[in-house]
Amino acid sequence: MLIIKSKKHKLITAIILIALFGVLGYMRESFFIQINNLMYKKYYGHTDLPMPAYIQIFNNFSYTTIYLMKYVFTLLWTFLFFTLNYIAIMSFKKQKRTNLWLICIYAGISLIAVISMLYGYLAHSQLQDSEYSFSKWLVGVLQSPFICLFLLLTETLNTNTKNNLL
Repeated sequence: MLIIKSKKHKLITAIILIALFGVLGYMRESFFIQINNLMYKKYYGHTDLPMPAYIQIFNNFSYTTIYLMKYVFTLLWTFLFFTLNYIAIMSFKKQKRTNLWLICIYAGISLIAVISMLYGYLAHSQLQDSEYSFSKWLVGVLQSPFICLFLLLTETLNTNTKNNLL
């Protein structure tokens, strides 16, 4: 992927990436709200909220199956956000170490989230304790542009500091 050089192209690329992050975040939130609505309907036998047609494909699955599928969907959405973060960094930075940092941060946060969930499950025999909430919060960080913004800002500050020292 080419590094964007002109200010006009950087601005256009930034606007497109911000829009893509916004759309992806909205789609993710909407999807999980609808999946949770379907789970509510299966568990309690009714729902007051209308369900879009695309959720109906999950209607034949049991409550437990949908609950377990949410973990797979979480991995999928995390991968989509990772990919968009990677593309954003590749669009603005030529240092390969920034992408290496992105990979390491995603791996590290993912590992901490998994360990937190496993601890909560093994210690309390359920996934609804504070460890689960912490793990969900960590996944929320992974499913956002925060890591990308942090890396782009720190790389820019680091580059500016080095240039000023020379």
